[in-house]
Amino acid sequence: MFLASIAFLLAASDSCAERLSAARAALQQRNPSEASSILSANREACSTTSYYFELLGTTSELLGKLPDAEEAYREAVSMEPKNSRLHFELGASYFEAGRPFDAVREFQTGLQIEPSNTHATQYLIGIYVSLKDWQNATRAFDSLGAFAHPHLLKDPALILLFARVLVETDKRAQIDRLLSPDDPAMTSALLFSLGGIFAERKMDSQVVRFLSRIPDEDADDAVCFNLAEAYSHLQDFENARKQYFRAIDKHPDHVEAYFHVGLDYGASGQQTKAVPWLVQAHKLDPGRADISFTLAEQLIRLGYLGSADSLLKTAAEGNDDPLLLVAAGDLNAARNQSDEAIRLYGEALVKKPELVEALVSMAEVQIEQGKYAEARQSLDLAFKASPDNPAAEGFLGLLDFKTGAWEPASVHLARAWKQSRANAQVGLYLARALRHNGELEKSRELLVSLKPRLNDEPAYHLELAQLYAQLHESAESAEEQNAFQSLQNTKETSLRFDNPQTYVF
Repeated sequence: MFLASIAFLLAASDSCAERLSAARAALQQRNPSEASSILSANREACSTTSYYFELLGTTSELLGKLPDAEEAYREAVSMEPKNSRLHFELGASYFEAGRPFDAVREFQTGLQIEPSNTHATQYLIGIYVSLKDWQNATRAFDSLGAFAHPHLLKDPALILLFARVLVETDKRAQIDRLLSPDDPAMTSALLFSLGGIFAERKMDSQVVRFLSRIPDEDADDAVCFNLAEAYSHLQDFENARKQYFRAIDKHPDHVEAYFHVGLDYGASGQQTKAVPWLVQAHKLDPGRADISFTLAEQLIRLGYLGSADSLLKTAAEGNDDPLLLVAAGDLNAARNQSDEAIRLYGEALVKKPELVEALVSMAEVQIEQGKYAEARQSLDLAFKASPDNPAAEGFLGLLDFKTGAWEPASVHLARAWKQSRANAQVGLYLARALRHNGELEKSRELLVSLKPRLNDEPAYHLELAQLYAQLHESAESAEEQNAFQSLQNTKETSLRFDNPQTYVF
């Protein structure tokens, strides 16, 4: 019903109202069956009044007879068209019956008669939001004074509607001013719900702002996990891990928490730390293809090809998820079996034509084969499916780099590096592109930051040597050239292993 109680049913001025007082009392006691009997007995005497049909509409609503309620309210409105309350009741019955546009019409009519009725305005806002009519919802909130005095909003449902309107309009920048997590009206449940609204629109800073205000005693594993995800999206991995650990403390078998800790370590380029967390997630849910895929990819990056092979063979038993085909393709690519890798990527794309992981991996192999036109086609399809994919962005930058397009290469590689630090080679190629593009100081700064991860790579020192040469720093260039030659000689004379290394689970 439009109102929570029946107290609004004022006594009519005629004598029929007294005869119907028993019906009204029954409705106040939530006894619609008794009210229905009284109304049936008095139909002939009192059906000439709007009050009778108003009571009949309320009774029918409580009995779940929505068509009858709608008909009764329409009759009441026809008898007393200037009664705002009757328009609101009819509008509410329309909305409950799934006729929101008719409901809007009746509420607007009622508000023309009684514009100061804030309850009706709030109900109308709910209808506007259900219709995604953000413009009219904004106007309705403005009429309540919400933008000038947001502290006047006390009802949690109304605050949630207000937040929804703010994120769906051009007023996102005003959220800090209009919604405060420290407002006394902000219960833990409301803070969590607001965090959910902001998470839907990837407004991670606002998710952190509201979820972090939930007291420890009210923060369950869901609060901790959602807060951790927001920190992860902001690449604040240290705070993210703290929250994932809290989620695990509250729920020791929290698969997603273990999985996401592994994802975060991988995203920051710390593969050796990622693997144990992914292993634990895999043990807790060995049937999850996405976990098996991510674990296999990290093992391949670290050179544990035998372990990756064993994992994928087990995971593929009874599981035809195309992600596992992509991982198998990546394993073949790591073994320099490019044709078999391409075949597996193609098989995965038959199952799921817009699978970004397959398209990106195929592009990587095509770039290595010098098939630049085909690689660009694969990446174009990947971007169509996922415009913000950092791996696709990185390989597009690599493709531009290979063709000598330094400026676009710098743009794409910079975007990829900003979104994810998982692949240090992206950072190295970005440094090269910046150097070729004449941005020498930016290149130097990036290379210095990459030293902990690439100090054992000959290519890293060769790039430093070339950069220092362009900066006319001869001594530094010679030092890096010597480091390059030393590492290159060591790499060429190092022991070969007949069998791939394995990771002990």
